[in-house]
Amino acid sequence: MAETNKKTYGSIEEGNNNNNNEFDEKNTYYLSESRFNWSTFGRAAIPIVIALIIMGGFSYGMGHG
Repeated sequence: MAETNKKTYGSIEEGNNNNNNEFDEKNTYYLSESRFNWSTFGRAAIPIVIALIIMGGFSYGMGHG
């Protein structure tokens, strides 16, 4: 018994069986567009700032050793 499962690659659908080669760009959008949010920015920026402080401390310590 042959299975006719439709393959999907991420969010892009393969299309129908009528050799439809249309490409809908909306199928490639994983995330919806959102406005700027300070809390999201802060959650992303805090680890970067901590890493910069640690690396700056190491470089200062090695330079003034």
